[in-house]
Amino acid sequence: MIKEVVVSAKSVEEAVENGCVRLGVDRDRLGHEVLEEPAKGLFSIFKNSQYKVRVFYELTKSDVAMAYLQGILDQMGLHSAAIRKEEAADGVKLTLEGEGLGVVIGHRGETLDALQYLTGLAANRGDEKYFRVTLDCGNFREKREQTLEGLARKMATSAVKTGREIRLEPMNPYERRIIHAAVQKVAGATSASFGEEPNRRVVIKPTAPRKGGDSRNRRPGDRRSGGGGRRPGARGPRPLERTQDAARQAAPVQEAADKPLYSKIELDD
Repeated sequence: MIKEVVVSAKSVEEAVENGCVRLGVDRDRLGHEVLEEPAKGLFSIFKNSQYKVRVFYELTKSDVAMAYLQGILDQMGLHSAAIRKEEAADGVKLTLEGEGLGVVIGHRGETLDALQYLTGLAANRGDEKYFRVTLDCGNFREKREQTLEGLARKMATSAVKTGREIRLEPMNPYERRIIHAAVQKVAGATSASFGEEPNRRVVIKPTAPRKGGDSRNRRPGDRRSGGGGRRPGARGPRPLERTQDAARQAAPVQEAADKPLYSKIELDD
């Protein structure tokens, strides 16, 4: 994308300098093309006596991103906000500086993420090669990253200790990458993403989960833990005695069940 301006001046150099001011870019980024030269000859004083120069430069994706973001900030009434640009190999980082920018961040950075997404779309319009745009405000990204790393380590340690998986709240791709990277540093823990956007989330689980649940709270001899038999020092009748007692108690019930139904009716009458 080309941005240009046509300037008239007494010299080409003066025209280029004026164009530099009007376009608001550095001199070394500008190109120029002379469209008209001053008339020469005896009657030149009655004709055009200035150079007409086309001054231009090619807009980079960083320029497009900054212009788009500045337009949104103006619409939000944040005219005093400054945008600091840091170029990278495959993208650019735009940092907002100024006061009253809390509205740009939003709840847990949701507004900031939305602005970053839209700015990235504007910068990548009409180009197949992806250009990454990162938007930050008030050092929010660094603070959020530290918070997520601490959360990931804590949850991963808990998953390894308890043998159970832990599901986190839905996060955007950037935050999920931070969680995955932090979990990898905890021995015995792993992580994976599941679900569909925007509700895609991370699940943290141990690499060797406990089988059959947590057996620490089970007593020896509990059927669930696979143990059986009589516990040493346990009180009460032995298994054989309990079986005999149960048989004696059940005998009268069995005898009543064996009697004909009509005899029982006669007795009731």
